[in-house]
Amino acid sequence: MLTKFLKCYAPSSLHLIFNPVDTGSPNHDFNIHLEQFGNKRDTVYCPISNNRQHFITGNIARIDLESIQVIGGRVLGHLESELGPVDEAEQQHKILSIPYAEKQLGNIDDAIEFVRVIKQAVTAGVEADTRSLQIWASWGYSEIRERYATLLRDNSEILQESKNTPRHAHLLTEFQAAANKEVLSELAIIAIHLTAVTATNEERLLDEPEIHPILPREERLTPTERKELFEARCSELLDHHDTRSTFASELTMICSRIGSPTSSASPHDDDAQFQSYLTDLADSGNTTYETLEALQESHERVTEQYSEGGVVSLHMSDAERFVVDGTLDDDVTSDYLPPDARSITNEMLHLFIEGEDFQTIDAFIELRLNQLYGDPSDKANRVTRTMRAVGTRPITTRAGNRETLFEYTYPVSTYPNREERQYAREVLDILLEAMQQDFILRSMNRSAHFRRFHNLIAEATDVRQLIDTIKDAYQSRLRRTITIKMFTALNTLYVVKRARLQSTPLRVTKTINGSTKLFEPAVPLIALAKTIAPRDLRTLATNIHTLPQHERERVRHVLRTERPQLYDRILNGLLKIVRKASPDKRRYLRFAFYQDRQTGVPNQSHNMIHLLTASDNAAIWQQLKEPQTITTLAA
Repeated sequence: MLTKFLKCYAPSSLHLIFNPVDTGSPNHDFNIHLEQFGNKRDTVYCPISNNRQHFITGNIARIDLESIQVIGGRVLGHLESELGPVDEAEQQHKILSIPYAEKQLGNIDDAIEFVRVIKQAVTAGVEADTRSLQIWASWGYSEIRERYATLLRDNSEILQESKNTPRHAHLLTEFQAAANKEVLSELAIIAIHLTAVTATNEERLLDEPEIHPILPREERLTPTERKELFEARCSELLDHHDTRSTFASELTMICSRIGSPTSSASPHDDDAQFQSYLTDLADSGNTTYETLEALQESHERVTEQYSEGGVVSLHMSDAERFVVDGTLDDDVTSDYLPPDARSITNEMLHLFIEGEDFQTIDAFIELRLNQLYGDPSDKANRVTRTMRAVGTRPITTRAGNRETLFEYTYPVSTYPNREERQYAREVLDILLEAMQQDFILRSMNRSAHFRRFHNLIAEATDVRQLIDTIKDAYQSRLRRTITIKMFTALNTLYVVKRARLQSTPLRVTKTINGSTKLFEPAVPLIALAKTIAPRDLRTLATNIHTLPQHERERVRHVLRTERPQLYDRILNGLLKIVRKASPDKRRYLRFAFYQDRQTGVPNQSHNMIHLLTASDNAAIWQQLKEPQTITTLAA
């Protein structure tokens, strides 16, 4: 995308942050770009004190920018090192692994330093064993916890004053960092002392410079040999190279790291060569299957190639990995477009979720761009520019025939909106690609059944409608008109929408005396449930059916929490009636307790069972469906 349009329509885009201006010197461009995010002094007007306050912005933005790498020109990520044990010996003491240390210390840098100083102290003069590493690590963790608790106890008044404020978490982080710093400093000093004490004479001698005795020369050199020796030494020191400029030296260094695009060597397949080696080992009969499997696994770990958003990375070791944080295109939205072209995004999204193919969408985008910027093939949308050129023509002089230069002009038909149109098309292509990567949108584009169920769930206003929709979706999955993955996505949408409906009270708009007001129909019944007398329970049971299903559950939950004794009396009374009922009475209770699942209309609206929550209602129906025991029949 063109930089001038990004600066105009999306000045804070990731493309501008991770692509500095190119002036021909990479090092100069990058340093100048980083200075924009460095520590600077800024001034902000404070309305409370009615004056301007000065503060330092800090280097957080610059540190984040330097720690993130751009791979392949579009993928953002960072390299995590020392993430865990790399051999079998270290796997036996997880207490000293980097992830465990990070959980204890709360900082990845402190965790790496903690593991390093522990290993340095334990391996001083002896070979490290698992038990010693565990003991040292356990002591270090306990010391950090004790000193952290001491800091909290000494600063309890400050922590109490800053409780429930952002400063409280900042103070806790500072105290943890202070405790880590004290213990790590002591461990580093101990490790240095142990290394110095346990050093052998051979190790000490290795640190001393090697002394070569200078003996007098026994041979004499001729003047010619002396001159050649002098020139050789000058060549070694001065290298006989001309001094270059900074830019030329930097360009030479970059070019030295770029391999030749062609190679004269014959191509060969490394993987095929390794497989041939494994075949020879297997045919020899001297290698076990476990050994061959271990060799294959080691080869795959070293040469494994994996793709993250179109970028191929090399798996270096078990202790390092490249973590993908996203791409530059993830930041692209409709705000990147010119104001007149932003409406195309919603129109394109509507066509995509309605199931239109990509050829139709592409033709629609071209049509809308032609409406905004004009059709490039139409002469009315093109302008004529005057171009200058230089040509040659022959002339005759006394010396003979020769050619001379002359300047001339000619008209050229151009499309003035080409660059802006190209920029808008690139942004629209990125947005269309993002729609294709979204599973919900892609499923709506490819499956009419999924699109119908998705729209029903999105437009549902009652829990009963949601339940019926997810049941139909399940039957559609059994008929294989939608995949299991699609049904899983629909079920997730159903759970979220149901939780939203149940947690959001229903509000209706009414016009009274010419003024529009907002009411919650469940509020009067909730107030009645909190103060209702036992003799008026049938009135509450009858009025509760005027509410939607999820609003009825709100009233029932209020009755159960605010009036637990009264609610238990209703539940236990209905259970007692069901247990003692005769077969004829049970058939009558099934009729009296029944409520149509489609319409929500009960056979007996005044029945007490309608005051119970859905779980307790299901328990009574389960008891009602169970066959009667012999004791009950005999009674």
